[in-house]
Amino acid sequence: ISWSMCVKTIRHIYGLLPTLIFLISMANAQSCTRVDDNSNTCYIDRTTQWKSSDGNITCDPSYSNCVITCADDKYACGSAEPTSVPFIIFTSANECVLNCNANEGCYGSIIHSMSCSTFSLNINGMAQNNMRIYAPDYGVLSVATLSEHTSFSYNAIYSGTFTSSIFMDCEMALKCTKNEIYAQWVTTQLYYACNSYCDSTRIYCPREANCDVRCQHSCNSLSIDGPTDLQQLSLVCEETECVDTSVACTINGTQWRSYFTESSDELMHGPCTVNNFQLI
Repeated sequence: ISWSMCVKTIRHIYGLLPTLIFLISMANAQSCTRVDDNSNTCYIDRTTQWKSSDGNITCDPSYSNCVITCADDKYACGSAEPTSVPFIIFTSANECVLNCNANEGCYGSIIHSMSCSTFSLNINGMAQNNMRIYAPDYGVLSVATLSEHTSFSYNAIYSGTFTSSIFMDCEMALKCTKNEIYAQWVTTQLYYACNSYCDSTRIYCPREANCDVRCQHSCNSLSIDGPTDLQQLSLVCEETECVDTSVACTINGTQWRSYFTESSDELMHGPCTVNNFQLI
């Protein structure tokens, strides 16, 4: 079976998920806390700890924009119980925003941005961890840490069937360690920037789109699965902060991995050549 056939099959299966998620979400939809009729925006403000009896946190599909804010209380939109976690679901919204403000406010949640044109995930507070984040099927996902007192770790980010772009900015966080980004289906660009502690991050670049990775602080043990054409990968690293960083590539059907060592200005120990590689 060819790779293109595999892609079509996976995208077809993945494409059925929004319908299933929509039906589940409507069974436990949460009403808007307030609305702005001028901008056609639904606001959901959660300030107390989520309980399973609350059901899913779902925007009203009658509104074209949706803003969910998780503030004041630990687990306002999350849960420490792996068998009982909230789904945060944006159904038919155009502009979608999730503000994780309280410490552990979104811990453990499963986030579906479905058909949003833009989905902004704003990370404030400590220990915004163990989330599963699904990018819009055709839109843009932006993840940003907004405070030097923020931490965002052990999270998994997945592209949708035809996600346009994923932007992840860890410029202000205390740490962004051990995150995984599965961006294989992105059609335009993955942009990842770190100016924090981002060790042990794993990035699966888009197969057929640009992959821009910029590490200006600690990105040790960074693992990158490169695009089909490594010319589409741009990697910037601080010289002493990318120890054991590696890039995987496929040559004639065989997968290889090259490693960067602190004493060299190029990726070593393998045939994967990253031409757009810069030490700063």
